Amino acid sequence: MGTRQVEQIEVGKVRAVAGLPRASAWFYLGLLLFILVLYPMLWPHAPYASNDSAGYLEVAADMADFHLDQLHFRSPGYPLLLLLTGSTKEPTRTLFFVSLVMHFISTWVAAAVLYRLRFAAWSLNLLGFLASLPPFIEPTARVLSENMTEFLLVLSFAAVFFWLFRRKTRDLVAAGLLLGFAALVRPTFQLAGLAIALCLVLLSLLAPTYLRWRETVRAGFVVCLVSSLCIAAFAAYNYEQHGYFGISPGTLGYSLATKTVRVLERLPDEYAVEREILIAARDSQLVQRGSSHTGDQYIFNAKRELARETGKSDRELDSVILRINILLLRKAPFNYLLDVSQSLASYWFPAMGTLSTGNVPFLYFFWGGLHLIWIAFFMLNIVVLAGMSLLVLTRRFLSRRSSLWVRGFGVDMQHVASRLLALTLVVYTMLISCTVQHGDPRYRVPTDLLIVFLSFLGARIWWDLAQSNRELGPAQSVAL
Repeated sequence: MGTRQVEQIEVGKVRAVAGLPRASAWFYLGLLLFILVLYPMLWPHAPYASNDSAGYLEVAADMADFHLDQLHFRSPGYPLLLLLTGSTKEPTRTLFFVSLVMHFISTWVAAAVLYRLRFAAWSLNLLGFLASLPPFIEPTARVLSENMTEFLLVLSFAAVFFWLFRRKTRDLVAAGLLLGFAALVRPTFQLAGLAIALCLVLLSLLAPTYLRWRETVRAGFVVCLVSSLCIAAFAAYNYEQHGYFGISPGTLGYSLATKTVRVLERLPDEYAVEREILIAARDSQLVQRGSSHTGDQYIFNAKRELARETGKSDRELDSVILRINILLLRKAPFNYLLDVSQSLASYWFPAMGTLSTGNVPFLYFFWGGLHLIWIAFFMLNIVVLAGMSLLVLTRRFLSRRSSLWVRGFGVDMQHVASRLLALTLVVYTMLISCTVQHGDPRYRVPTDLLIVFLSFLGARIWWDLAQSNRELGPAQSVAL
């Protein structure tokens, strides 16, 4: 009897309800009731607007007739949710409840994947409990796109994961649609379909008997094609209506501007006018009260001044800003690398705000400490996983044996596939957020649930290794 058949029988011993064992399903429904009652009481005025909320509300108001009358800096995915919840003028309570339910569904789906990987019911319940803590719920109370992006990423990951079992094209199409819409929510994910395709190719290299090369190429092509069609469809709409082929103008130039804050003085004299305006806007933002005092948000004020001085349109200024920042990156590549390394460090810091802590110092320390411990454990598991992957690939190419992972480490390829798929989305988000943007911890929030999921799988690595060594005995363990 094959491994897949055995696992199906073992999972089938307990009657599942929407992918979870019955007891866990009841527990999760209790959690849903808990978060729908507790958090509206804790945060009576949620959802709360933030600095970026006005841009999303502006797009939602423009979409009231389901037509965009003008181009916007913000992409239309999250504003569509605002529109559907009646939040075109100001955020409504309905938006908060819908966001809570979306986070709950994401957690349920992540737990269903764990159950498919034969995790015990207490593990599933622990995942749900952790995901119901205030730091994970806080994004639902903000008028920002992180919560919706989490929902789309977790569901797209699950769709590809279940394709590995069912080999149904509809799962790949669903994953492509979800990733395509995630790009319309946050343009960061325009290449996420390609990242998933490359991950599937890596899986075929790790275990060609489990996943054939042709299957991975076909599956990756379907995910990339469907996600690209979603993005291209809206880009074509923008081109037809406004003469711009893309999701939202100016986003790349703005993102790169956060990487060139400290080298504006290196602009050549042909950009003398722009240089002085940019430097003045940066210096002003550095000392602005209530700002981050990094100057990395200076470009918005600078753009208004550039428009007054040069008389250029927004579209023309977007091109100028992008060209200037590419020039500065070429002139100061090592400064760029330094900035990326600093972004990588800040990216992993806690992203919680005053809603989770209530401005209580003890809660800042408590939640922040738990976050750092959790991230440290996650990083440790990544090191172990990377080392095991490198060893398996090396031994495979040297000995031409394709199943060394399973026999050598006691970990089956279904666990490996789930780790690599989730890790692909986590690493992809990190790389884009730190190499193109300024690595704000808020950018990591859409993948936090996937990171928790990976931490559970990481703990399983240690358990499997311990069990394998116990079964082999001391002498064989040393040999291994």
